[in-house]
Amino acid sequence: MTPNRIGRGTLFLIGMLMAGCASKRNETETISYPRETARLVSHVTSDLIRAGDDIRVRFVSPAMSGNQRGERLEKAVFSFAPRIEGTVRWADRRTLLFQPNAPLPFRQHYRGTLDLAALFPKRSNLQPLLFAFRVAGREIVSLNADFELIEKDDPRRVVYTGRVVFSEKTPLEQVRQAARLLLGRERLSVAWRLDAEGRTFSFVSDSMERGREQKKPPVHAQKGSTGDIAGLQAVRGSGSHNGNENRWC
Repeated sequence: MTPNRIGRGTLFLIGMLMAGCASKRNETETISYPRETARLVSHVTSDLIRAGDDIRVRFVSPAMSGNQRGERLEKAVFSFAPRIEGTVRWADRRTLLFQPNAPLPFRQHYRGTLDLAALFPKRSNLQPLLFAFRVAGREIVSLNADFELIEKDDPRRVVYTGRVVFSEKTPLEQVRQAARLLLGRERLSVAWRLDAEGRTFSFVSDSMERGREQKKPPVHAQKGSTGDIAGLQAVRGSGSHNGNENRWC
């Protein structure tokens, strides 16, 4: 196979992920609690959570009745807007968990309600516990790439290789379909490999023939044009990029 020539061209690695991901920039609202609720509850899930996290309510004093630890509560005490399907369990005598059936959508904002009167029937005067949270997006933690010699004695034949690290687990097939490596307008083949943790991807391109005037490309990340999407771009020069402002949903 004849290697691709780099020459004066610019090398681009571009990610185009899921046009349905909309940016949601509203901050989580501040909620005040009645004094009786503040005396009862010491902590509730709020602000930013990860897609696979449980929703937790921590009580000031032991609140679980009997030996219910780990058992599913059939009574519907939690409600969410938008709706979340899941199960309710006591993690310990003071901690009540809501466990979503599936990971929550990235960057979604939620309002939650815990019906304290339903949870504690003997205290029917209790007001519902209101709370709000939002789900973090998938961010590019770091991106590093550079040319690498195929054979140490031949400086002209190279591949373009690097590593992308995400803040959340990402399906390998999604990255394969979404990312592309362009040499000018020509698309190059890229092999991707995912590590066991599910967040770090290594890639290597087809072989290329480097011209004398071509410098090593740095890699930086920038947003794509379809909203909450990331584009990964490498231009002439040399270096790497790190940062969490780059979103892949």
